[in-house]
Amino acid sequence: MDQELWMKSIEFHGHECPGLAIGFRACQIAKEALEIETLEEADIACISETEKCPVDAVRFLFGCTEERNLTIKRNGVPAFSFMNHENGMGIRVMFKGIKEELDREEMKRKILQDPWEEFFWLMDLI
Repeated sequence: MDQELWMKSIEFHGHECPGLAIGFRACQIAKEALEIETLEEADIACISETEKCPVDAVRFLFGCTEERNLTIKRNGVPAFSFMNHENGMGIRVMFKGIKEELDREEMKRKILQDPWEEFFWLMDLI
């Protein structure tokens, strides 16, 4: 994990929390799956199914805004559909949840550091 980028995400969001970690990790998954080399040059559109903390990671990392390339469906589901306009690839990343009882700090750590497959589903968009 890029610790400097995580710290900047926290600064953008205003506080550190598991929700921001969910969005941050979803963006990392999207970056890899959509073959994005640098975040600064990415031409990404996103449909977020939550308006809560996770979407701030999308705003910060991909520069998505509601005025340009971010649509928010207020379903309360921690899921994101990402489209890469440069190569036409698209994916949906959805947080599965964590089954064990953890405090906020441990939950955040697991989301950011454990294998993403434990906590997220990844589907190609056709």
